[in-house]
Amino acid sequence: MSARGVADPDFWWHLRSGELIVRSHTFLRTDPFSFTRFGHPWVNHEWLSDVLIFSVYRVAGFGGLIVSFAAISAATLLLVYLRCPGRPYVAAVFTVCGAIASTLMWGVRPQMFTLLFAAIFLLILDRARGEPKILWWTVPLMLLWANLHAGYALGIALLALSIVGTVLDIAFGRESWTSRATGLRNLGLALVACVAVVAVNPNGVRLY
Repeated sequence: MSARGVADPDFWWHLRSGELIVRSHTFLRTDPFSFTRFGHPWVNHEWLSDVLIFSVYRVAGFGGLIVSFAAISAATLLLVYLRCPGRPYVAAVFTVCGAIASTLMWGVRPQMFTLLFAAIFLLILDRARGEPKILWWTVPLMLLWANLHAGYALGIALLALSIVGTVLDIAFGRESWTSRATGLRNLGLALVACVAVVAVNPNGVRLY
């Protein structure tokens, strides 16, 4: 389902941006394309995706890009499936339903990285209850995500919502403070660390 031709009209812009970055060995900080805004300051929040798109295209052409991004879609849905109760049958049915609903988003486009990283973050947050140390993987993942696509904000939101959810569980007596204090502290520290590493990109804090 996810192996589809290059149809996103933004693809050519990403391909050319990646080529300019790779060939010039510099980040694009001003608009190199438009007539009315040429030379104006520009925050290219997808610079690393552009570089990856051009690099794969240079080595393997359109076929390589289609296969690579199809693999990203498949990996995303596999992670969604692994989070679902009712495996294998019920989870499989609803994962396929989710796949059908999200097909409009699929393709050779940087947004696919946001879908993948969101699925990874949710899996980590699920498993952090039993394996607290796994939560710290969110920090290097956020560093990578923030350089691939501005959808990194979703990862920060998921961490924040997990904190809110934990506080509400304690407030309504579903969990005790003693049992969740360490997990709540780790979530808070992970959130602060993830917010901090977002600034480690060619545009610094301007990415916010």
